[in-house]
Amino acid sequence: MIRTTIKITICLMLLLSTVSWAQTATTITVGGTDDKYYPVTFTDPEWSSGKPTEIYIGRPNVHTDGSLKGSTLANFKYHTTQWGNQSNFISATIERSQFAGFFAGWADATTNNSSTKIVIWLKGGGMSYLVKSVSTVSIAVHDGVQNALPFLEENGPARSYKTTIDSYVITGSMSSSSSLVAGNGTFLANVGIGTPTPQANLDIFRGYQETQTKAFKMFYQGSWGTAPYATGFRFLDIESTEGGKILQLNGYGMGIGYDPPIYNSTDKLYINGNVGIGTNNPLAKLEVRNGNILVKNLANVTNESMPMIAQSLSFGPYTAFGTSINTFTENEGNNSYALQFLTQETFLTGPKEKFRISANGNVGIGTATPNEKLSVNGKIRAKEIKVEPNPASWPDYVFEEDYNITSLTALEKYIRVNKHLPEMPTAKEVAVNGVELGEMNRLLLKKVEELTLHLIEKDKQLDAEIKKNISQEERIISIEKILKDIKK
Repeated sequence: MIRTTIKITICLMLLLSTVSWAQTATTITVGGTDDKYYPVTFTDPEWSSGKPTEIYIGRPNVHTDGSLKGSTLANFKYHTTQWGNQSNFISATIERSQFAGFFAGWADATTNNSSTKIVIWLKGGGMSYLVKSVSTVSIAVHDGVQNALPFLEENGPARSYKTTIDSYVITGSMSSSSSLVAGNGTFLANVGIGTPTPQANLDIFRGYQETQTKAFKMFYQGSWGTAPYATGFRFLDIESTEGGKILQLNGYGMGIGYDPPIYNSTDKLYINGNVGIGTNNPLAKLEVRNGNILVKNLANVTNESMPMIAQSLSFGPYTAFGTSINTFTENEGNNSYALQFLTQETFLTGPKEKFRISANGNVGIGTATPNEKLSVNGKIRAKEIKVEPNPASWPDYVFEEDYNITSLTALEKYIRVNKHLPEMPTAKEVAVNGVELGEMNRLLLKKVEELTLHLIEKDKQLDAEIKKNISQEERIISIEKILKDIKK
């Protein structure tokens, strides 16, 4: 009894195994032209069960036509939407030769109906395909001959042929000697994700925008003069030999908009373009909005005296609205650079230069051509100004015994002719050269000291005249007394 039960159980298991894994196979031919991919519908017999429908699509007789050589083995697992009520999906695994792409895309065709269909676009031109399935799948080729083209999805769009492969379809330039085993890949050429024409070892393509852009790119070790001589990767926005680089990184550094150096370098970061901190629209190479900049060095380091260096290689300053500090070239041949400070009084006037430090160290306030260490075009108000003249030139020598002072008679003649004191600048000279406070104070002090000597001399002469007048007055009084006595 036990043996009979075991035999029956084994027979039932074998029968169920045969029924479960029985496959149907059919060959379909897609007409039309070989530059188009035509919609082919496949039903979903497992739509109401707890498992997906699974089909295999292969290429038989792959060597009969040399112009269309190539094979494919593709596996599709799917579950349709059924009026949007089912958990639909289409999962595709495509293995193909390196020369041909046979699939342009696929889609669920039951979003607004219960037809249990998916549509797969297959390459036309009389191409034959072997279709195997575990369940019984109904197939309809819409190439305009076997069935109407376009395929009219019930309550949905019209599905016509495609001329390009959708970005999600696995394509690319896999070498015939490449392999993919247990998750390990060996590729002798480029691999593309979302692109049929990869331009690098790994090329990821964003295909959902109208203007498609590169998202991520790997490059390999190149030769001298033709490619960066290092391994690394790059992000691109457009494919270009000169521009379009967003981020590149290799063993020698990182470039943003620039290639990192080909040779070994201590410089590790290259940025081509404006950098914004606190703003997504920087107007300069570095713009910091609503924040401060701190440039700080540690003490006792070789460059602690120069925490920030700014340099410009263009003639003339860069101006923008608001206040700004600019560096610009004063003399390109001598590599001399100046620092300029601008402020803005009104919106209409824009920024104007108010302060400048020239390359030679001269400072100008209100003037762009300072010829002295400090040139001010305007008034100055201060509590005190200290001038340090040469002590040897200070006119204490006027009071020396051997000083030869100009006589007042000679001084009068000089004034009549020149209309100014000796050694003093003329009005014309002052108009051209201005007045040097230290030198003018020295000259004025000298004239005061000479005037003092003249006053002392005149005081002596006056004192002598007074004494002489007193003596004469006493004599006159004495004579008058004698004459008066004689008259008596």
